[in-house]
Amino acid sequence: MIYELTFLMPPLVEKEKNEVLQKILEEIKRRGGDLKEESVEKRSFVYPVKKNENGFISTIIFSISKNSLHNINDFIRKEERVLRSVIIKREIFEKEKRAKRHKRPTIKTKPTPKREKVKLEDMDKRLEEILK
Repeated sequence: MIYELTFLMPPLVEKEKNEVLQKILEEIKRRGGDLKEESVEKRSFVYPVKKNENGFISTIIFSISKNSLHNINDFIRKEERVLRSVIIKREIFEKEKRAKRHKRPTIKTKPTPKREKVKLEDMDKRLEEILK
């Protein structure tokens, strides 16, 4: 299975940030995981996370057996410099993304009733009646 791990780190110096990332990558490899992609960005958080208003967000895409996934999750929870983390199945995420892309929103509107065309003579008669 392919999984996506996303986690938040507090604002750390470059050396510490790389150290945390390397520890997690090594744990994934040690458990038999195959790394596909990784990224790290500095971000301001929308709301404070454990009293931190900004920090780093990192995403790692990897494939691993379902049995080893639990061990990786436990390892990340024990890491003090990881504020929050989430692991999702990448295949499900991709299927949902594709479904949303192809599905167009439908807007239900009531059909407008067809009006009969009124002749000019009939309009003149009605106007005369109203003005009398």
